[in-house]
Parts: sequence; C-alpha cells; structure tokens
Amino acid sequence: MSAQGPVNPAGRIDFPRAVQGASTGFSVLIIGGLIGGAVQLIAPAVGWVILTATFILAANLAARRLGRATAPVLHGAAAALMAYGLVLPLMLFSPVTRLRDLFLMMVIMIWVGGLTGVLQARSQRRTEPE
Repeated sequence: MSAQGPVNPAGRIDFPRAVQGASTGFSVLIIGGLIGGAVQLIAPAVGWVILTATFILAANLAARRLGRATAPVLHGAAAALMAYGLVLPLMLFSPVTRLRDLFLMMVIMIWVGGLTGVLQARSQRRTEPE
C-alpha cells in the first residue's frame, strides 16, 4: 500500500500491448497445438515435447510487448495468461486433456511470461540512450 492508498495493479500493466501480445501468443498456441496434436498421434512423447515448447514460445512472445508497463513481471504474466485463457476453452474440448496438464501449462505460461517481462525490461533499459 502506498501513501496515497492501495496500488492498482491494472495501472502497472499496459493492457492494449498485453492484448496484442496475447493475440500473438494465442496464434502460436493454435498452430503449435495443431502440429503437436498431429505429431502426438504418431509419437506421443515427441508430441508432448512440441506442445510444451509451444506453450513456452507462446508465453515468451505474448510477454515481449511491454509498452508503458511499470511492472514488467505482472505485465508479462498477464499477457501470457490472457493467451492461455483464449486457448483454454479449445483445450477443454480435447478428449486427452487432463486437469493436471491444464494446471501445468498455466504455471508454465505465468512463469515464462513473468520472466520474459523482466528480461525484456532489462534489455530495453540497456538499449535506451542516456
């Protein structure tokens, strides 16, 4: 809590940029999910590796657009979680999706999104002219 009252986390996230990132992440999740699902029919282990890599890539791409976010970790996690939220209804229709897998993928999205937000903010600070 600050001296002026509670801190609004929504003010620390650049929502237009987060939605743009979530859209990119959603597209990656759809394409990678289709490819991973097809490969999973032939080689289940390879399919799961492709799906996991897809979730990591989607979270990374969703979190890269920081814009004016003042809390990069929150912004990155929110953008990645929005992408996950968009694809979640489609995953629920899959007969092979287990609750454990849904939770694991959500944790991966939040963790990778937050980490990407922090790393992206550091990278931007280093490249800004003084």
